[in-house]
Amino acid sequence: MRKKLSIIAILMITIGFGMVHNPSIVIERASIIMMGIGIAYLIYLLVVSRPKNNEENQN
Repeated sequence: MRKKLSIIAILMITIGFGMVHNPSIVIERASIIMMGIGIAYLIYLLVVSRPKNNEENQN
């Protein structure tokens, strides 16, 4: 499921960058929202998937 959502997030970011300089303000705002959602999800995945630090592993 994470892999599919990651692909969707990357597509949202890519499409958002393509639409950001549109003359319509509504589409421009929608593209900013799309990029924000995609970037926020990818940052969430980075935080969740990092390995746990145990004191036993560090010694």
